[in-house]
Amino acid sequence: MSLTTAPAEWDRLAPEWAALHAQVCPPAGAFATPHFQSAWWQAFADRPPPDHPCTLQLHSVRAGDELVGVLPLMRDDGLLRLIGNADVCDYMDLLAAAGRESEVADALLDHLDDCAATDLLLPGLPPTSWALALLPSAATARGWDIESQREAVCPVIPLATGWDAYLDVIKTRHRREVRRKMRNLLDGGAKVALEAIDSPDALHAALPEFLALMAASRGDKAEFLTEQMSAFFHGIVESMAPPGLLRLYFFHVDAKRVAAVLCFLAHGELQMYNSGYDPEYRELSVGLASKVFIVRDAIERGLTRVNFLRGEEPYKFQLGAKPTPVTTLRLRRPTPHPTGGA
Repeated sequence: MSLTTAPAEWDRLAPEWAALHAQVCPPAGAFATPHFQSAWWQAFADRPPPDHPCTLQLHSVRAGDELVGVLPLMRDDGLLRLIGNADVCDYMDLLAAAGRESEVADALLDHLDDCAATDLLLPGLPPTSWALALLPSAATARGWDIESQREAVCPVIPLATGWDAYLDVIKTRHRREVRRKMRNLLDGGAKVALEAIDSPDALHAALPEFLALMAASRGDKAEFLTEQMSAFFHGIVESMAPPGLLRLYFFHVDAKRVAAVLCFLAHGELQMYNSGYDPEYRELSVGLASKVFIVRDAIERGLTRVNFLRGEEPYKFQLGAKPTPVTTLRLRRPTPHPTGGA
């Protein structure tokens, strides 16, 4: 059966999109859900030009009535690109049902022809993205020029089955450093605890304190948290908390919240999206300590991976993460050469 591609609306497509996401377990995790992408669009792009140059090009791909692919795109003249931006989207990707990836790739290329697109920009692709594996050869066969470039690195920890087993896989010098920092914290007599918040109401109530810790921890984070960006975080909670895609951790020292990490959850992976801490507790390394406790909590909950997302800060590798690439794929339609005349 041939596939059909058609424009779609957020609200109507979202339930089927979420169901397809649950079935195929895309490597982009929560970033590939309608909940995250609609929050991004509402915060950053849901306004007419010139405030935002792109128009929404959200399309469904179907085999009869069955949804087999989602093309979350936006358009700027002849350029089509994935919805999102690198400032807040660690991953971006296309969605395709298992076993239908090649057909969805062909449907995408047909759509590019139908809408006279000159370029397709796919940033943020995780290493196991089907688009990264299949689109280059399919597009080359149709005469497109292909560019592929490593964009960033996301350090990822494949979790062991227990805390002791996890410590065993960390390099000896890093294991000693983790234990030393934990001793510095605990030997001072501090009472520490990790608080995990999952419910929508509690997440809404706790978000202002998280944003305050985030802004206090570093000057660049304070500058990053513009009014628009703060609205985006509120939109994330509004959209992603009800389906269980969010968890907010607070790290307590002597019953005070001194560090926080906002995480995404999907398909057994915990993605540490953003964090902050009280600078008065910097000497206790509460930022690192909070992440150590979160890794242990993820192991105890039976999760399979912790993804630190973009950035190559040393602490991520000290905690046992391995670098995984994030790739940008670009398709360009060759410019026709002018024909000479006599």
